[in-house]
Amino acid sequence: MDFTVNLILDKVFADKENKFYGLNRTELRKMLNWTCKNTVLQFNGKYYTQLDGVAMGSPIAPLMADVLMNWLVDNVSKIGCSPQILSGMWMTFSVRLTPKTRWRNSSII
Repeated sequence: MDFTVNLILDKVFADKENKFYGLNRTELRKMLNWTCKNTVLQFNGKYYTQLDGVAMGSPIAPLMADVLMNWLVDNVSKIGCSPQILSGMWMTFSVRLTPKTRWRNSSII
């Protein structure tokens, strides 16, 4: 998750602009982290927070997957990955969009 957030920040602030819609780099990082890492749900009367990955159905999930996959496509030769492996990864991400999700019981609500 942090890697993808950094990719977004690097792209947004590539031209050394100090603000993006009024947000500086630190503020945008906090917003992205809050959006991606603070998912809470209720199941059988208990609250759970997501520990890893973006929640399915989240509006930001396709953006995060797309950013990471575009980085992989652009860097496939640098990371020593064959096009066949990348193609398999693309199919996996297309079907699931996010890696395995872990949950824990939450006491924040």
